[in-house]
Amino acid sequence: MKKCLQLTQRHKDERLCWAKIFMRCDWEKATFSGEKKFSLDDSDGCHSY
Repeated sequence: MKKCLQLTQRHKDERLCWAKIFMRCDWEKATFSGEKKFSLDDSDGCHSY
């Protein structure tokens, strides 16, 4: 397993602050543009992965 750096208390506090800010977002109005289509069986006639 690859080793990783331990989070400092400051990092943990900043992550918690970020999460609390984004909990207040209206996610119904959010657009997620990073979505990707996966078609592994060619059911639509196109090769897309």
